[in-house]
Amino acid sequence: MTQPPPPGQWPSVQNTVDGTVVGQSVQAGTIYGGVHYHVSPPPPQPYVTPYVPVHRRSQVWPVVGRWFIALLPLILCTATVGGAVDGAAAGAHIAVRVLLDLIVLAFGVPLLIVWSAVSGRGFGPLLQLVLEKVTPAPLAESSARVLWAVTAGAGFVGLFGFVREALEADQQSPGANGALLFFAMLTALAGRRLVVRHRR
Repeated sequence: MTQPPPPGQWPSVQNTVDGTVVGQSVQAGTIYGGVHYHVSPPPPQPYVTPYVPVHRRSQVWPVVGRWFIALLPLILCTATVGGAVDGAAAGAHIAVRVLLDLIVLAFGVPLLIVWSAVSGRGFGPLLQLVLEKVTPAPLAESSARVLWAVTAGAGFVGLFGFVREALEADQQSPGANGALLFFAMLTALAGRRLVVRHRR
């Protein structure tokens, strides 16, 4: 409730509140004049997006799975050849069995010669085509650094396994011949990709 000021005592101070007031507004002292209230809705509050934790999938297992699937034909082929040689030359020295592995693989050379004569292609380009087909896709698409790592790593593991098998008393560890053949083939394919990459 307001009341007029005493005679001759007009206020010398004016206090004005403009705009939307959210919360309490307090005027201390005597109020002369009218007090007007305009009710307006409060300003909209900004929308805050709730935080939802995102679980990122690991990128390691898809890469490992792709490499395993790509290397699986080579693993099966070398395991089959190594197992057949182990069965045919049971008790032989590991060097003899590795030599027999190479002889078995060399049987593919006459087939390539016949294929070259029938198709009219040269033996060299046909051999390069076959090597391109048997090279796993992830290996063919790898950078030079990865190819160097695969060549050095597979070569070291193969050499270490050969020396270890040669020093064994029985020299007939199960699957050793197939594993050595696999690492030898992997080293050869990766090394060939390095040479081809360097020539280009």
